[in-house]
Amino acid sequence: MENKRKILVVDDAPINRIVLKKILIDTYNVIEAANGQEALDILGKETLDISLVLLDLMMPVLDGYGVMAKIKENETLSAIPIIVITGNQDDGSETKCLQSGASDFIKKPFNSEVVRNRVDSMIRLRENALLINQIKNDFLTGLFTRECFNERVKEILWANPDRQYDLICCDVVNFKLINERWGRGAWR
Repeated sequence: MENKRKILVVDDAPINRIVLKKILIDTYNVIEAANGQEALDILGKETLDISLVLLDLMMPVLDGYGVMAKIKENETLSAIPIIVITGNQDDGSETKCLQSGASDFIKKPFNSEVVRNRVDSMIRLRENALLINQIKNDFLTGLFTRECFNERVKEILWANPDRQYDLICCDVVNFKLINERWGRGAWR
């Protein structure tokens, strides 16, 4: 069985959560939260499993702007795309949401094709960015991979042919033994 990507739908109106779940359930595993604090609790437990958040603005306990502010403070959570869903027709809301950390904005009532396409596009963009980052950066150190480092050096040298550079290389002898002894987690 194929693992579906998880989407967190955060809205205090049960009917909106039902409608969004119906639109997305064929493709995604939809998790629901009735307010912002509940959403943050879920995100805290399932950070790495959530592919996208659909977030209402006007909710009790903690509104959408409060949720976006908390998410922005957390480096891991801030990588999860947020699409704001709102019935607010105020023209400034969309701009304020985008400035607060939202990736996109959908107005209520929902058009199922628009919702599906925006969710699909946003998840695809995030996954492509993650893939590119994995190719460029070493998982353990966060530094450039050897291939990416070599490419960057080549670009810098070609762009600055009149400059001279010193390049220092270092290697940890038997680093594999250190990893085997203490594990990769010891270096994070």
